[in-house]
Amino acid sequence: MEKAVTFAVAAYNAEKYLDTCLSSFLCPEVLGQIEVLVVDDGSTDGTAQIARRFCKQHPGVFRLLSQENKGHGGALNTAFAQAAGKYLRPVDADDWVVTENLPRYVQALNSAKADAVITSYHTVDMVSGKKRAFSCECEKAGRENSLIELMEVYDSIAPCCSFHGITYRAELYRASGLRLSEHIFYEDQEYAALPFFQVKSVQILPLFLYQYQIGNGEQSVAFHNQVKRISHIEQVVLRMMEYKRGIPAPSPGSLSYYFEKLATTTVSYHATALLKNPHKREGRRQSALFFAEVEQQEPEVNRRISRKLKTLRLFSRLHLSPVLYQRLLDSGVYKRVRGWWRK
Repeated sequence: MEKAVTFAVAAYNAEKYLDTCLSSFLCPEVLGQIEVLVVDDGSTDGTAQIARRFCKQHPGVFRLLSQENKGHGGALNTAFAQAAGKYLRPVDADDWVVTENLPRYVQALNSAKADAVITSYHTVDMVSGKKRAFSCECEKAGRENSLIELMEVYDSIAPCCSFHGITYRAELYRASGLRLSEHIFYEDQEYAALPFFQVKSVQILPLFLYQYQIGNGEQSVAFHNQVKRISHIEQVVLRMMEYKRGIPAPSPGSLSYYFEKLATTTVSYHATALLKNPHKREGRRQSALFFAEVEQQEPEVNRRISRKLKTLRLFSRLHLSPVLYQRLLDSGVYKRVRGWWRK
């Protein structure tokens, strides 16, 4: 019997979190219908031992794949290549899923024919435990949609069109030929964007599944890490543009989705350079060079972000702190000006 879904868990020195992650899959109603591949990516702690315990207790559900360190993208590549499920879904080792929602999720995948399924998720602050909901509830929910139809509601569900919200049909993902970049951060943007050149149908399932833990200073999303790894964002943007050049005749819907995702990643670079880099002059220089590089290859992206970039440049000269910038993003103010930025 084919598994409904393979969950791919990339794990590197994750012994503090892995038990919580793997335990969240232990829903008796669906254990026979899911596969959990844990990729020990060259860990030096007890990650492999924890995974082996789950494999021993639940054979046929959990599998451990061990390899030399290839980074987050390399670990997912390994899992996706060996997955037996109808659908593929990554879950980071320091995150988890909502166990009680697995039956409805698996049931939906069993009957689904869509190339991609989008679900809702929460962020969970590891210090305070505070949750924030990102829902894909919209007028297109509960049915299969074309990419054109997806883009009609994209603004309302954009956060869920991400690593934390997208499940791919395995056959479609493999047909895309995508191998995520290895040994760099932010390759999750590749996962969320590039297979959509092959996607023709999307099911929006307003069910909370992924639980994304935030507030860890070691995470790639921490401000100081974003500044240190800004070149990784650049590499991902360049990879995305290169991948698109290899698509002979992208559909209008896939192009629309691609430009939205590429614009978001590009803005992330500029926000890191202009606001999060404490050396403001150097950050403005980085931003200008990156703008010129993108202008040469994909000027449409710079056109789309022009107003937002002007705002970021102003914030840089006003020495707006990245913390205040993040508060603005999280506030209703950002939602009100977002439409103006996009005009």
